[in-house]
Amino acid sequence: MNKKSLITQFAQKKPALRRDPRFLLGVLLVITSALLGGWLFNANYRGYALWEVNKDMPQGSVITEADVTKVYATPSHPKVYVSGSKAPSGVVLRSLQAGELIPKSAFQNGGVGYVQLVLNLSQMPSNSLKVGDLIDLWAIGNRRENESQEPASQIATGLVMASAPQASQSLGMGQVTTLEVKVAKASLNQVLDAMGSKRALMVIPTVEKK
Repeated sequence: MNKKSLITQFAQKKPALRRDPRFLLGVLLVITSALLGGWLFNANYRGYALWEVNKDMPQGSVITEADVTKVYATPSHPKVYVSGSKAPSGVVLRSLQAGELIPKSAFQNGGVGYVQLVLNLSQMPSNSLKVGDLIDLWAIGNRRENESQEPASQIATGLVMASAPQASQSLGMGQVTTLEVKVAKASLNQVLDAMGSKRALMVIPTVEKK
């Protein structure tokens, strides 16, 4: 068989090869694998769409759209962080630093309605507290009426400290400490009842959720 006849024979078989379903299926699988591999590489390189705070947010702060930035990151456990196409809005349950991804455990989603009140406290709050911190309100028995003293009881938790405490004089009460707080509407009735009672009030820091 000469060289010319070999070339002619190969040319005649080539169209049959292209019509072979196994050959076409193989080509399709190669193209699909290449496209899928490229997509996965792109997704991994870009990372997950997550939200981080763009400034320091004290515990109890209200996060708005202006306080967050969408970033693409690849943390070990992306599901524990706030994600989604819409900027989160809610309350910070523990302090966050600028540039920190927002953990779901440290964020209360949704708008929480607050009412601002001024409390008269029986003693100055801890020096460690600052504006924006979450505090719990407690009522203690009236120390001037020991015989009818009631056990201390927690009135509400998660109040937001809205101002620095101020020492002042109150008619018939001697020196008291006034503190401006933000109270969630769900706790408003309990706080108002406590304010109207004869029991002394005090605040302590809310224990952060880890």
